[in-house]
Amino acid sequence: MEELFKVTVIVDGIKKKCRKSDRHFLRLGYKPYNNGEFNREEIEETAKASVQTNIRQVTGKIIIVLDHIERGDMMEQWRPFSDKNIQFELKSSLENVLQ
Repeated sequence: MEELFKVTVIVDGIKKKCRKSDRHFLRLGYKPYNNGEFNREEIEETAKASVQTNIRQVTGKIIIVLDHIERGDMMEQWRPFSDKNIQFELKSSLENVLQ
């Protein structure tokens, strides 16, 4: 079984080609788990780029979620209440830039 982080960005705002503000989940892919260590700056830069390309206007907080998963040959297992899951807020000026 391979241990990975599944990276997702949760953002409240107006997506491009939409008119209504809603909560959006942007999937950024998978990163190696490495005993819980990750490059925070790299993930933040990737999240900023994804928000700038997909969201027209940000109306709330931008949250980055790293879910710890175990992936085997034919399955992916995630425990929602695990201590290995990480969540933090993206501190940036994107709220002001994209309005």
